[in-house]
Amino acid sequence: MTLDQDFLKKIENHAFKIARESGEILHSYFPDLLTKFDLSIEFKDSNLRDPVTKADKKVQSFLSDEIKKEFPDHGIVGEESESQNDLAPDYVWVLDPLDGTRNFMYGFPIYACSIGVLYKGEPVVGAIFIPWPNSINSGRVVHASAGNGLSLDGKSIDTSKNRKLDANSLITLPGFFSRRYKFSNDFLPLSGELRMGGSIAYEMLMVALNISQYAVISSAYMWDISGGLAIINESNCSALKININNNETHWSKIDTLVEEWDLGETKLSDLRSRTNPMLIAPTNYINELKNKISRKRNPIKQVVNGIFNS
Repeated sequence: MTLDQDFLKKIENHAFKIARESGEILHSYFPDLLTKFDLSIEFKDSNLRDPVTKADKKVQSFLSDEIKKEFPDHGIVGEESESQNDLAPDYVWVLDPLDGTRNFMYGFPIYACSIGVLYKGEPVVGAIFIPWPNSINSGRVVHASAGNGLSLDGKSIDTSKNRKLDANSLITLPGFFSRRYKFSNDFLPLSGELRMGGSIAYEMLMVALNISQYAVISSAYMWDISGGLAIINESNCSALKININNNETHWSKIDTLVEEWDLGETKLSDLRSRTNPMLIAPTNYINELKNKISRKRNPIKQVVNGIFNS
């Protein structure tokens, strides 16, 4: 795929600008240690597992308005927007106004505002705001576009250096990891120091910035990962998706989030689906790492299969 680098950079610069402004909006709603703000918390599910606050909605509205002003012919899909059956144009902005809402509503300062841009289903631009100590503003924005490298608040970052796995460095895994997956016996004591962030976009940035060594991401929605994947691709890192077939773990490279993009047929509502779990790691050791992770066998399925296949 060959795209106009200058046009991609224009999109990236706008994404960077509105991500930073969104971060300021989120900061203004963040719960104070002494004074709690009314976040008007609602839940999108009956199990009270998927919260949304007025901060989510405020940022969603702001982002949509700013994108429409600058790129009126682009599509927009947001976590807090209504599902649309409109046909998808080639460029679609995929937004998570507040990734880590539960962290945010409890005053735990690990969250993100994630902006991704897809071209025919492929992540080509990403800009993610995260709160950060000692920042001039309320946080930092990491941003990138295909072929233009990785930047932090407008300044380029050198990502050319290869990395090494270190048993004493940080990793992030989803909470269910030990129930569904396992490390090989030889790798387990070398796998790293576990942390759980509670924000997929935040965890992806930690790998891109060489703060954590790798991350396993649970099944996510496209708005959780679109911005992060565009950034990962420009940070000397890679993403592999996990496919399970007959309890066997198979890995494949993620080039696109929409396998068959048909202009005139693909709808914006098609971009609201979940993705497979994935592994995010530096390119120079992701293939070594993938061979150390496998799906745990289901003992009940093994017994059933043994009965019916004997």
